[in-house]
Amino acid sequence: MEAFKSQKLEEEQGEVLRAERSLLAGVRQLIGIQELLTVMMVVAAVSSAIATWKATQIYARGERPYIGVASIKLSTDLANRPYVAVDYRNFGTVPSRHTVLTAWTTVDGAIASYNPRKPGQRKVHLKLGILSPDSPHLLAAYFTPDALPAIRDGRAKLKVSVAISYQGADGQPYCYRMDFRYFWPTATLDPDGGSDDCGKDGALPTDAAD
Repeated sequence: MEAFKSQKLEEEQGEVLRAERSLLAGVRQLIGIQELLTVMMVVAAVSSAIATWKATQIYARGERPYIGVASIKLSTDLANRPYVAVDYRNFGTVPSRHTVLTAWTTVDGAIASYNPRKPGQRKVHLKLGILSPDSPHLLAAYFTPDALPAIRDGRAKLKVSVAISYQGADGQPYCYRMDFRYFWPTATLDPDGGSDDCGKDGALPTDAAD
């Protein structure tokens, strides 16, 4: 009888130990799941922060001035003097700062532009400061009248160069340089090379004399 009771007690103790082990295993598993969830939440938070940072950077890059030529054409004024009419604009979403524009014309490779108001000035040079988005801005690049007949019938080559340097709101410098060559069969000024490089051989007008 005593042996039976002892065996029964051992069985009950064994069941208790198995239950305790099962409970401990469940607790460990629960702790493991919580740790995993915590890690997953941390990873999700970091991924969200990175995505937000990237989106902010893309938005910041998009929020800048973009200055360029909207249209350009050969024309004459009321005194029958030939000039090139240039419509330039800020196509960006924010105003530009410290904007400086220079434009000049060449005929057969020789500079032919002049300023009717300042006969000694060979190029249009404008310190514009702030240039607001979407507003049209016009300039006239004059050139010597005696070259016009040869330009119109293709015997002389007219080229117009426009160079613009400016800054964004954060002081980041930007440059625009585009050359346009007159194509006499269609009477249009077509793009003939350009650059957005602010270096020595880029957008700055270093290849034509004043």
